[in-house]
Amino acid sequence: PGTKGRELIGHGGWYPGYQTAAYISPKEKLGVIVFANSLDANPYPGTPLSITDRIFSWVAPAVGKARKGRNVPEPPFAWKRLTGVYRSLWSDIHILPLEGKLMLIDPTIPDPKSAAMTLEPVSQGIFRLEGNNGYWELGEPVVFEAGDDGYASAVKVGENTFMRVAYPVQK
Repeated sequence: PGTKGRELIGHGGWYPGYQTAAYISPKEKLGVIVFANSLDANPYPGTPLSITDRIFSWVAPAVGKARKGRNVPEPPFAWKRLTGVYRSLWSDIHILPLEGKLMLIDPTIPDPKSAAMTLEPVSQGIFRLEGNNGYWELGEPVVFEAGDDGYASAVKVGENTFMRVAYPVQK
């Protein structure tokens, strides 16, 4: 999907337990480098679920728009307190601004962007899912729980609770 119609120059490599791919699109002046410590990562263009294809498909248009000076509106500050990675026993979800909307994305499905769901505000900290992707229920409630710092510590999607993943910051 992401590399169709693109002339790419690059090379991939493999060593037990690791895979790499580095490709550039001279016309777009864009390069993609993928390092994977997994034998099932699919970093090579044209392979099923290719990471390189998806990066070119999703990132190249955004880079092109940025180069043309298209201004993307700054997301509302309140969204900063909600965005992040959330984890349950069964899966992770990402809450992030995308194309001017607050979105829920499941990074484990084959094409997360195509299955992204919009979070429509209902009241403070309460949203409902909009969109129809076959992975989540349309209109399902999404309720954020605030931690002591004012940032969301958890999110409940329908009956499933996801805890925010905190990544340590190196100083």
